[in-house]
Amino acid sequence: MASEIRAPLGDAADAAGGRTATRAGLLDAASALMREGDTMEISLSEIAQKADVNSALVKYYFGSKRGLFLALLERDAHAAIERLGHLLEMDISPTQKLRLHLTGLVNAYALYPYNTRLICTLMRDSSEEEAKQISDRYVRPIADAQARLLAEGVQAGEFKPCDPTMFYFSVVGACEEIFVSRQILKYCFGVSTFSASQRKLFTEQVTAMLLSGIAV
Repeated sequence: MASEIRAPLGDAADAAGGRTATRAGLLDAASALMREGDTMEISLSEIAQKADVNSALVKYYFGSKRGLFLALLERDAHAAIERLGHLLEMDISPTQKLRLHLTGLVNAYALYPYNTRLICTLMRDSSEEEAKQISDRYVRPIADAQARLLAEGVQAGEFKPCDPTMFYFSVVGACEEIFVSRQILKYCFGVSTFSASQRKLFTEQVTAMLLSGIAV
């Protein structure tokens, strides 16, 4: 298992070798299946069929379904974490930074609603060391960035002090929930397709509620 984690988590080899069209197609197929079925329970044969390739290629490129899931998490999360790092260094107010962060988080969950479930599934099936490695790479950077933004906001007199851990779960829960509740949206609220205008309205409302909750 440790070797499975080291390969996807280290992007140097991946960048050097480049991603083939087949490898990228398998990742796209797994992502699409999880979004369309709102489930993590997808098989290698389903992934291969969706990508229109032989199922043996999943093991060739990723070693196992777990290896594919790790590579998918790396693909989906790495760029977003890098952007968050750039956001922290921008010469704007903590309130503006947090507003941009919340908007980006909603957009990320709109694209990859399975992200938190993918992380939890991989950590659940890992050793203690592997679970911590996944957490340190994909969860800790976001939690640390939020804690830094909160501290900057308090220092600038823009935010009230609040617990960073509780804030992390409040933010992730608020930004993620609507994208993992398709059946509730459909049968309770009559929303079969979440439009761009609805996403914009949702983003504005979530951002306003979260910011007003900590604003001085």
